[in-house]
Amino acid sequence: MTGNGGPAASLPGTPHLRRPGAAIDDLIRSLEKEWKVGLKIRGAEWSPKRSKVDDTPDKICALVKLLFYSAQPALHHAIREFESLAPSLTREKRLKELHEILSRTKNSQLVPRGRMPKNEPPKSLTTSSSGRYTCFLRPPKFLPALLPHR
Repeated sequence: MTGNGGPAASLPGTPHLRRPGAAIDDLIRSLEKEWKVGLKIRGAEWSPKRSKVDDTPDKICALVKLLFYSAQPALHHAIREFESLAPSLTREKRLKELHEILSRTKNSQLVPRGRMPKNEPPKSLTTSSSGRYTCFLRPPKFLPALLPHR
C-alpha cells in the first residue's frame, strides 16, 4: 500500500549492463580454457609497477584489452587466426604465436604518433549541376565483419 491508500506500484529496475571489462575477462578465460597458455585475469590488485617486463601472458592480456577497445573486429580476426594455428603447436609455441599475432595486429591497426591517419575510406567531393557539393563515401572494408553471419 502507498500513502494514498492505493496498491504500491512496482518500479522498473535499473538495467544491468555488462561492463566491457567483463567481456575482456571472458575472452581471456575462454582462450585460457581452450589453449592452456597461462593467461590470467588482471585483478584489482594488478599494477604496471608490479608486473614483470618479460611476462608474455600479461603482455597478451594488455594487447587483448587494447585491441578490444581500439580495433575489435581486428582482435576477433587475430583470435581466429591463432585458433587455426594453435592445434599444431606446443603450449610454449602457442603462447609465442598468440603474442606475435596480437602484436602484428596492433601494429597494423594503430596510427603512429605524430602522423595523420590514412584517409580510409577516401572522401571525394563533386559538384552537381546545381553547383552544390555532394560527398561520396566508400563503406569501410571491415563492414562485412560487423554484420551477422548467415
